[in-house]
Amino acid sequence: MTIVLLMAVPYLPLAALLVPGGGGVPLMILQDGESSTGGRVSSRGPVGDDVPDGPSTVFSKNAVRERSRDWEMKRLEGCGWHLLMTARCAVRGDAAPNDLRAVGVHADAFIEVIEKTLEGDSSDIRFSVRVFRDKADYECFASISGAKGAASFYDPRMLEAVLLWSEDGRPWRLLMHELAHAYLDRVFARREPLWLTEGFAEYFGAYAVEKGGIVKPGAPNEKQSERLRKALDDKAFVPLRRLVSASRDAFYGDGHALHYAEAGSLMMFLARSQDESRPRVLWELARGKGLHHVWDLKELEAKWIDSIKEAKK
Repeated sequence: MTIVLLMAVPYLPLAALLVPGGGGVPLMILQDGESSTGGRVSSRGPVGDDVPDGPSTVFSKNAVRERSRDWEMKRLEGCGWHLLMTARCAVRGDAAPNDLRAVGVHADAFIEVIEKTLEGDSSDIRFSVRVFRDKADYECFASISGAKGAASFYDPRMLEAVLLWSEDGRPWRLLMHELAHAYLDRVFARREPLWLTEGFAEYFGAYAVEKGGIVKPGAPNEKQSERLRKALDDKAFVPLRRLVSASRDAFYGDGHALHYAEAGSLMMFLARSQDESRPRVLWELARGKGLHHVWDLKELEAKWIDSIKEAKK
């Protein structure tokens, strides 16, 4: 017998929890520690390392207040939560209203970066972000959602990016990562292949803020590069054909950190390699074109590995 549990109260911290009796739809998550998958959790994340605080260095409190001036904020009855409607998102959470506004400003900016990079069209889509300040409530929500131990996750069943408001108040890399999953899912209907979706999420999550406040994805990550060089030296590096065809268990298994690092590195290499002969690689991949149709895999692997080795010089 299949038992479905649905809590019908719409915006309580433990609301809208759907527990499928079967395998369910996988989650894309970033996590710390072990997870109890039950067939539902797709990722053991996180793999990248911390990057600069990002847009927060540009979005001061005054800037956040100005950008969110016309946004509607509602108190949700009886649960201590608020709902904020931004230009692109519905942000709900038990974090302080000003923190929710900061999340909304960053989320809108991140969506614009993803959209500009992939040339998608989300004009008729409102993205959903759920933010927990209460760690116990978040952990309960994540556990019931099949994402136990996750620092953040994207749940395609609810079309929602979910994160815990961190003590330092800067969960921006996690937010960008999960919004990349949400964008790929909702705009391009892409949840697989895993190297692609996690590669894109790592690519966008590793951003830098350039002069003028421009958010640019694909910033260099020396710790990630060192991990890849060590894997090459130790002959643990996952060959390209195995990476792009990895099953869910293989990708998110004991070697998940290396799979994430390789997927992110490969996506960054493809982005840097767009030129006159291959002008729209990321555009084509996001829309379903196979990697082998974009580039000869043997040639691609050789050039990609060379770029990893050269990054040390």
